[in-house]
Amino acid sequence: MKLSVFSSKRCRRAAAIVGCVAASAAWAAPQSSVQTEVQVVEAVSSRPLRDVLREMPQQPGARPDAVLQPVPNRILKFGDFRPLVFNESRAPQPPLNVPAPLPALNFLALRSGQPNVGGFFPPDTTADISDVHILQMVNVGWALFNKTTGATVSGPNPGNSFWQSFPAGNNCRDNNDGDPIVLWDKVASRWVVSQFSVEAPFSQCFAVSKSGDPLGEYWLYEFVYPNFNDYGKMGLWVTEDGSQNAYLLTMHEFVDPAGGPFVGSSFAAVERDKMLVGQPAKFIRTLGGDFGMVPLHLDGAQKLPSGACPSFVHREDNGTGYLFWDYCLNWAASTATLANSDGTVVPSELFNVLLPTDPDPVQRDANIPLDSFKDNTMYRPAVLAFGANGPSEAFAVVTHTVNAGTAAAPKAGARWVQFALARGQAPSDPLALLKNGFESPLGNAPLVKRVINQGIVSPDASGRFMTAGAMDQIGNVAIGFTATGPNLPTGINPEVRYTARRFSDPAGTMMEEQSCTPNGVNGPYTGGAQAGRPSRRWGDYSMVAIDPVDRCTFYVTNEYSQAGSPGAWASRICSFKFDDCGTGNFLLEIPAEPLKVCTANPRGGSVRAVSLGNFTGAIALTATGFPAGITPSFSPASISSGGQAFITLGGVASAAAGVYSGTVTGTSGPLVRNATLNYEVATALPTAVSSLQTPTSGNSVALTLERFNWTGGGGAGTEFFIEIARDAAFTQIFESARLTQTTYANSRAFALGTQYFWRVTALNACGAGTPSATNSFTTVTSVTACPAGTTSTIVFSDDVSTTTVPWVVSQDSGPVTSEWRRAIPPAGTGFTTQAWFAGNSEVTADQFLTSPAINVPATGSVLFGFDAYTQYETVGTGPNCWDGGSVEVSIGAGAFEPIGNGRNLANPYLGRRDARTTAPRTEAWCVQATPGAPVRTVFSLNDYRGQSIRLRYRSTADTNTVGPVPNGMAVDNVQVLGCQ
Repeated sequence: MKLSVFSSKRCRRAAAIVGCVAASAAWAAPQSSVQTEVQVVEAVSSRPLRDVLREMPQQPGARPDAVLQPVPNRILKFGDFRPLVFNESRAPQPPLNVPAPLPALNFLALRSGQPNVGGFFPPDTTADISDVHILQMVNVGWALFNKTTGATVSGPNPGNSFWQSFPAGNNCRDNNDGDPIVLWDKVASRWVVSQFSVEAPFSQCFAVSKSGDPLGEYWLYEFVYPNFNDYGKMGLWVTEDGSQNAYLLTMHEFVDPAGGPFVGSSFAAVERDKMLVGQPAKFIRTLGGDFGMVPLHLDGAQKLPSGACPSFVHREDNGTGYLFWDYCLNWAASTATLANSDGTVVPSELFNVLLPTDPDPVQRDANIPLDSFKDNTMYRPAVLAFGANGPSEAFAVVTHTVNAGTAAAPKAGARWVQFALARGQAPSDPLALLKNGFESPLGNAPLVKRVINQGIVSPDASGRFMTAGAMDQIGNVAIGFTATGPNLPTGINPEVRYTARRFSDPAGTMMEEQSCTPNGVNGPYTGGAQAGRPSRRWGDYSMVAIDPVDRCTFYVTNEYSQAGSPGAWASRICSFKFDDCGTGNFLLEIPAEPLKVCTANPRGGSVRAVSLGNFTGAIALTATGFPAGITPSFSPASISSGGQAFITLGGVASAAAGVYSGTVTGTSGPLVRNATLNYEVATALPTAVSSLQTPTSGNSVALTLERFNWTGGGGAGTEFFIEIARDAAFTQIFESARLTQTTYANSRAFALGTQYFWRVTALNACGAGTPSATNSFTTVTSVTACPAGTTSTIVFSDDVSTTTVPWVVSQDSGPVTSEWRRAIPPAGTGFTTQAWFAGNSEVTADQFLTSPAINVPATGSVLFGFDAYTQYETVGTGPNCWDGGSVEVSIGAGAFEPIGNGRNLANPYLGRRDARTTAPRTEAWCVQATPGAPVRTVFSLNDYRGQSIRLRYRSTADTNTVGPVPNGMAVDNVQVLGCQ
């Protein structure tokens, strides 16, 4: 990651910036050097926008020479990414045999060639809805429409008209460069408009309305980026306590707009509460995350839970799930902390990304594929929170393009995923749940995410892409997209389409599509194909928004081509809603974690009825599917929205220990909703843990990282609580954890030469058992050799001076010149004799050096050491890696897995490989703390005691660039030591 600090020169050139500081961020190790930047920016009060517009001259566009000027799609080395396998994902579900609601409003909106709009393409179509208006922005203009009739209220107007109250010479005032974003802040009932300026110093321009009047006065801000801030995306985040309130931004940052190198993606937050009242506002920015990520956006007036950290999301390139980054804010301290700098993976059904070599969707009447933006999660991920009587989890919907075909015949499909976001909870002490079931909320903390529904829209041969999604007040989902297909029986020119689903529809399904374009799926399509352009760019982004008044009406906007205008673009806006949206719905909430029940003191659980929308009816509760002899009852037997009933599990007192489940059903008129109650039964306190195995008892010597093992304390639903302390009384706890297995690896390194104590307590539904006996150990004073008092045994050794040791050189890809070889490494590495060396390739490479089988001793400590030099291409100035070196291990003939920093005792990895490289997100060396000299590197192999293993060095590279000379990886004096 690049460590980038605003220069004083940049601070001075942005007239409204009154403060520029670099504040350290608390990143997860080992990225402690990464910094977060802070600006404090003053507001400028604008004149009424209607007055500004009367005085502005009509313009043909942002620049006179910009007629049909393509804006390049700057993607980041995505061409180097290749999944190892094609996922056998679930095929797209056929559409429900029910059409989505027909459009109510459907009209032609902004289009190229209009005054003040110009000819940039793609148009970057964006819009949002207030209580009265639709405000639509494109490159490089905007217009205001009546949301009921579609009639034009104002415009088209120049995009930079919002910032004309800045003084002459200001970038936001004088430049009209586009990449627009418009939001209706439903919590504050204000308009928020933003676009960038591509002239240095690179700016992000903000206008926040002083009222709900879009033609009234605004508070104006200009935030400066140290790099070219491309493809900006914005989201709203508001919490009940106000601690995390912000307007969120993501950027793809480049050195300059003219094709300069990529610097990194960035997170940013601006101080929303101050901007709403025109006070100096802080702007906090951190480099990190993935190219293509976007911020989550609160798409309703109900605030998120107190302390819930803002989130950013991107789909995983390997198609296994979704990455979330949580950006916890402390406005008072001017800090923002990434709670998970590498992102937290939320698993989903498998899907397949479209590769750079896969064809993009083709139009029926023009053999020109359209850019499907296949590498981005699409704007904007909408979040819906609920009130006191609603679900305890917020819902979010995320969309993007996937391969809905096969590896041999790829096809663009629109994937949608619905998440539930829960407020993080933590026990007040490690045994609190067993004492009284009480859980206390955390302070500022990430929301816990899980997938609750997902699917792919791809009902025929046409491609679907340029997606956007939203939800109405009862959780119904709408997805908008572009659909286009080749000259087949189902072939079509590009259409603005949408589909939708009710919250209660079968999982993974959507209704039959509707079209916003003239006729479309409802008749012969009268639109044209995009042709006659030097580029295949399309859309860039689209929008689905929800009406803030009825919270039921969806508005869709996207690009299409009018018939007879092959070199131009146009946009549509249409609306629709479900007729039953306002009638309300309900769900039953039961915690997903099993209820813990002790036969000696049986207690039940609870079920809560939560309202979606305006539901107010009574809900009758019944139970089915419980084991024989278990008779659930409810008190009360009927509840209303927001109400809770206690569940008594009759017959549990005589039940056998085990894990069980049953179904709780709520019925209100025609609405029937089910929830599963899982519970664990224990009949007595667990038996005590009988033996602490390793580290062994007494004044034994252990490595600074160890795996703890024990036996005993079994029984249904048994958990274990391990405590590691600096004193025998366990008043100075170093680390503790609650877990279900009988082994534990400490998460942070012990201090060298220090005595520690540890014990384990077995837990179950009946309570905590007797704590085990206490073991103690003392850590070594050095990790480069076996400690004093132990016997050293050389298990494996190679000084690489001969060919006696049968290493195996292999590769998945790459040139012969970068393969591992025995040689004297280049000058500047610090090696002067023969060593193993792999050069940093300029093309995609994955090179391996594999040891013969090594039999690891069954007891004692085991050290794997070698001398290493590493220098590869970094992301920005590092320490993260485009190219990198690492170490892996396999047991027997099994698959290789990384040996990570959790087992590293000396010379830890400083970075990770980028998400779109070979071995994505794996820890790696691409720079080292002491350049120019080899570093003794030591790993613990204690986890592999008693096993036959192979060790493997791995050197990877992407295409294009290498690290500074001398680059690559060199290793020498390889040794595995057993310490008894």
